[in-house]
Amino acid sequence: MSSTKSSFTTLAKATAAMAAHLLPGKKNAAAPEPPTAPAALKKPGPDPAATETLLAWAVPALNRTLLVAYKPGTDPNNPNNLVSVRVRSNHNFLPHMKLRVRPVGGTIYDLVGPLPRWRGRW
Repeated sequence: MSSTKSSFTTLAKATAAMAAHLLPGKKNAAAPEPPTAPAALKKPGPDPAATETLLAWAVPALNRTLLVAYKPGTDPNNPNNLVSVRVRSNHNFLPHMKLRVRPVGGTIYDLVGPLPRWRGRW
């Protein structure tokens, strides 16, 4: 039984030596840091961390996760001034409610913060 154990140990040592030979050696030098992009090469568009204030305008009947809003100081009757706000449920929103939103892209925004607890009231 000891001969089986010694042959197994010898085989394991030989396999480990061969595997160590195939693997690349450790590098003593630190890995170079990836280059950082200069500010001029960043993608243009709104800052995703910045929030804006919009006013609710309409609640689509067929899509409960969408809310139509407009920017303060613009005419909500002009369709070019309307934007879409993604919400979990538009059930408690009424026209002219103030919304804190974060731009996603184009005319799509996400609601920041909680939903209204009661109809028309935060």
